[in-house]
Amino acid sequence: MCGAEEAFKSVIVEVNIETVTDQPRRHAVEYTAQDEAAARCDQDARLLIVGGPSRGELLEGRALDLNALAIAGVAPPDHFVNEAAIGGMAEVSLGKLAAEKATNPDVKQFGQRMVDDHSKANDELKTYASQKGVTLPADVDSAHKATEARLSKLSGEAFDKAYMADMVKDHDKDVAAFKHASTAANDADLKAWASKTLPTLQEHQTMAKSVNAKVGGGGAAKKPGQ
Repeated sequence: MCGAEEAFKSVIVEVNIETVTDQPRRHAVEYTAQDEAAARCDQDARLLIVGGPSRGELLEGRALDLNALAIAGVAPPDHFVNEAAIGGMAEVSLGKLAAEKATNPDVKQFGQRMVDDHSKANDELKTYASQKGVTLPADVDSAHKATEARLSKLSGEAFDKAYMADMVKDHDKDVAAFKHASTAANDADLKAWASKTLPTLQEHQTMAKSVNAKVGGGGAAKKPGQ
């Protein structure tokens, strides 16, 4: 067995392998296991696959983010690394945009801080990936490209508010993911890197909320009707 049973105990996870290999954002479906002996570990996918009578025991169709499963050691561990790499590249790219387009000096300074800190973290992650034989994505995903395209069309106060609102949202998500990885990641080196990077992300989170308040920004999501 691959050890995933210990992480999930009486809960077995089944996923669509094609989804795992073809899509950047994946979800798994959670099942109860009446017969844990029916489970086997698919080494190619590095996922626990359900067999036998437990297949039909669907738990209310509840979906699990595969990133959380990666941290738990059930899903491919490089998923968290890929997400961190994409997020890091996006922070650098958006930071450069803010340093260029922002009118508020605090927003400009924040943007440059994102470039400096995330460039360093990205280099560290590249070193980790090289040592582990993990191929990192060469570019950000379509969602981050869409965010940059949206912000690129804004200027002045509108840009400052939109950028900082996005930064609050992004760093809330990043801090939660890295906090989890810093304690739950199975790979010791990955856990160490997440632990080392977390304080910087938490500082970014505090800064983002402070600057966001200064520019009169709100949440990243628009209110209905706006």
